[in-house]
Amino acid sequence: MYRLQLHVKANRNCSQRMEPGVLTKRFHAFIFSVIQRIDPQFAADLHSRKQRQLFSFLMEQDQIVIHSPNQQFIQCLQQGLFELEQINLRDWKGKIQEVHFYQITEAEIEATFSTYVTLHFITPTTFCHGDIDYPLPELYRVLTSANKAYELSTNLMVPQEKISSIADRIRIKHVQIETKQVSFHSFRVMGFTGKLELSLKTLTDQEQRLAYNLLVYGALMGIGYKTGWGLGQTRIYPFERKNFSDGL
Repeated sequence: MYRLQLHVKANRNCSQRMEPGVLTKRFHAFIFSVIQRIDPQFAADLHSRKQRQLFSFLMEQDQIVIHSPNQQFIQCLQQGLFELEQINLRDWKGKIQEVHFYQITEAEIEATFSTYVTLHFITPTTFCHGDIDYPLPELYRVLTSANKAYELSTNLMVPQEKISSIADRIRIKHVQIETKQVSFHSFRVMGFTGKLELSLKTLTDQEQRLAYNLLVYGALMGIGYKTGWGLGQTRIYPFERKNFSDGL
C-alpha cells in the first residue's frame, strides 16, 4: 500500500474547508487528468475499470492524503504533481508546497496489531441497500467493503462465510455516529460520520489478526462506496498513531 501526502496552501479567496461533494468529485477528475498527461493508456485503463477504484483520498484544510495499492498509479501521480504548481478545481485553487511518499508494508501493519480498534469515519460513509443508501456502520458491511480493499492490496479474498462469522463475534464497545448528506449536484448521498470502537478478543488468535488486517486495509482505501470521490475516508487506531506520529 502507498500513501501520497500533499501539503497545499489554498489561494486567499478560497475557503480552507474542503467538504466532500462537488469539490471532491472535481479532485477525482483532476487526478485522472494528471495521470492522463503522464501515461494516457494507463489513464484509459483506469477509467474503464469496472472493479473497485484503485485509489481513495481525503482532503483536509492544508493537506490531501491519497492511498493506492498500485505502484504505477502512485508513480504516475507523483511525477505529474511534481510538474504542477497548483491544483485547480475551479471554485478552489491551492498551491502544492510539499509532496511526501510513504510505502506501507504488511510488516508495518502487523507490527501495530491490537485487539482493541477504533475507527474514525472522517467523511460521510454509506453502503448500498438495493437502490437506497444505508448509512449505518453494520459490521458485516464494513468488513465486506474492507475485504475488497484487502483483495486489491494482497490478491487474497476472504470467503464471505468467514466474513459473516467474524462480524457476528466482534464486540462493539462504543459507537457514536451522525448522518450527513453530501450533494454532488446531480444526486445526493446520505452517509454517516463518527467513531466505532471494537474489541476483537472474542475471536481466535488467527481471526484477530485477519480482522485487524482487513480493517486497516479498509480504512486506508475507504469504507463503503464512492471512496474515489472522497467518501468513506476512515482512520484506524492504533495503526495511524504508531505509523504517522504527526497525527494523520
